[in-house]
Amino acid sequence: MDPERIRAVKEWLPPQDVHQLQVFLGFANFFRRFIKNYLRIAAPLLNLLKTGKNKKEIGVKVRQTNVVPAPFPLSKTALEAFKALKEAFTSAPLLRYFDKNKSMRVETDASAFAIGGILTQQFKIDGHLHWLPVAYYSKKLLDMETRYGMGEQELLAIVEAMHHWRHYCRGARHPIVVLTDHANLVWFMTTPNLTRRQLK
Repeated sequence: MDPERIRAVKEWLPPQDVHQLQVFLGFANFFRRFIKNYLRIAAPLLNLLKTGKNKKEIGVKVRQTNVVPAPFPLSKTALEAFKALKEAFTSAPLLRYFDKNKSMRVETDASAFAIGGILTQQFKIDGHLHWLPVAYYSKKLLDMETRYGMGEQELLAIVEAMHHWRHYCRGARHPIVVLTDHANLVWFMTTPNLTRRQLK
């Protein structure tokens, strides 16, 4: 990001109404592929824009237009999310260009409401090899997916990340290493009795 834009982000004041929040989130969404765990960070702000059947989550009444007005000024949680996103914009690590000749590593994670991943490759810096980010991916879970068990959500994170980066993964010249923090996934590799959803 150029220095002028970084300065503008640092000086961005907290949103005071729904329109200002939408403008900020629109800007944030454009850069989401550069931010690790984007949806996890942005969730408190995104929840302020929920409408219709999801209105109970933010605890305000619905007007005749069926649009939920966001509570302003921002709550402490939403303000922390706003500041964390601003910090992420100005300090995110540089993404490297994908190199088809280098080995790949996909790191995934899941939370109660989102999944995410990082595609990394090894680059030599000062004579040492380092795994550096090539791309980030995050996706908010559908209502149905939030009811999956933790192991299934971790498996979903792997499947979705590999699908998202399929253009990199197809024809890979080296085996792709997948890192996850959930030991229960070993069970999926060894059990003969998987559910239909797990087989998909």
